Amino acid sequence: MIWQENVEYVIMLTNLEEGSTIKCHQYWPNKGEGLDLGLYSIRVEEETMYAHFVIRRMTLRKKCVSGSRTVVQFHYTQWSDHGTPNPLNFVVFHRHFRHKMKPVLHPIIVHCSAGVGRTGTFIAFDVLTRCGSATDKVNVIEYIKAMRKDRMTMIQNVDQFIFLYKALFEFFRRKGGFVKREDFIKCYSDSSARETRKRIADEFNRLSSLKPEYCVDDFKMGKKYLSLNSTKSVLPVDHHLVYLTSYVRGRDSYYNAVTLSSFTRPCEFISAQFPAAGAAIDLARLLVDQESHFLVSLNPLSGISEIKDWVHEEIKNFKLGPYEIIKITQSILNTEIRKTTLKIKEKKEKTFHTVHLYECLDWNVDDVLPADTSTLINLIKQFCLDRKCTPDGPVTLISIDGATCCGIFIAVYNAIEELLQDNEVDICTIVQQLQCCRPEMISTKVEYEFCYKAVSDFLNTDNVYANI
Repeated sequence: MIWQENVEYVIMLTNLEEGSTIKCHQYWPNKGEGLDLGLYSIRVEEETMYAHFVIRRMTLRKKCVSGSRTVVQFHYTQWSDHGTPNPLNFVVFHRHFRHKMKPVLHPIIVHCSAGVGRTGTFIAFDVLTRCGSATDKVNVIEYIKAMRKDRMTMIQNVDQFIFLYKALFEFFRRKGGFVKREDFIKCYSDSSARETRKRIADEFNRLSSLKPEYCVDDFKMGKKYLSLNSTKSVLPVDHHLVYLTSYVRGRDSYYNAVTLSSFTRPCEFISAQFPAAGAAIDLARLLVDQESHFLVSLNPLSGISEIKDWVHEEIKNFKLGPYEIIKITQSILNTEIRKTTLKIKEKKEKTFHTVHLYECLDWNVDDVLPADTSTLINLIKQFCLDRKCTPDGPVTLISIDGATCCGIFIAVYNAIEELLQDNEVDICTIVQQLQCCRPEMISTKVEYEFCYKAVSDFLNTDNVYANI
């Protein structure tokens, strides 16, 4: 069908398996391999991973016919069959599709498992956003009726129908977009310039209006365990809350921590607060339960009473309930960063859980920003070197409330990832995605300005750019 209809682009909206059900058979080979399908052969030339989707560029050949064709597949991986995705993440996926595709005269294939629910929702969204952008109005009902004349039950249930409205709302209220690396350097290299500051301030003001509106019921767990929160003003959104799964007598399953994605991986980060009084054991549980081998503290731990023993030079091992924590190595990587390797062992288990702990030594716990952008850039650089060797498991970030400092780290990290992968960046969308999970992240203009300055300084430091 792809060959016959001269298809150049395929939108895939299902995973191969969801739960125990096979939703779609894999019709492409692994990257760098070939797949023979009778008259046709397929080879994946390039595969680019994002947090919520994958882009694959394939070469399609027909035997006995000279030449080949290029087919690009946009595979959205975060939409379950019985649910709907995050509207913003879906809009970002659609934007990448329209941004990277070239004008075509031939059909675009859109498919999920049955080809009506998720498929119908995507097609309606694509058509209505283009129609609305051109005419300033949309008619959702009439377009769905038109689709159903060609294929029955397009947009299969009420949740998908509601989601379509939410996604359209998200699309039409957003502004801005990708900034090429060279344009970013040109526009933001002098962050103190009046024009630059105004541009960033205007963008921050727009961003403030895009924050998600959560209600009291969205923070039920945080309110239930108020005594376990370092501050009562930063509570986790239940939908993104990380639960503790290990049993320890007298302890509950709650810790003020949420999951967030990097630019290229879903649930790459856990953003957590410093332990409340008597809750250091819960941080150990969090690391073990989530199989997190990296703990990044944005502030020095020597001043955090609950976990200062973790980095104390003279303490080699200590106990926290059923856990024994053993310090293996400790070194000063530079004047700003200390690295400590720990092993956490539960009494009943024979194996250890290894944790690489990075501390930012010159980012005071009372300061919203570090002294200089180089502090953050060097921390990201040092962390990335070890992360490449141990890519599995989430990275746990900790700060006074799990939002301050952590938001800046992830925003700059994700912006650097986007620049390295796509040679362009959209800091506004990066921050908006973080605020969907932690609304308190980067809540001030000075934090937002710092993100721009850090990314700009990164781009202007060729040595760091090459090493990353």
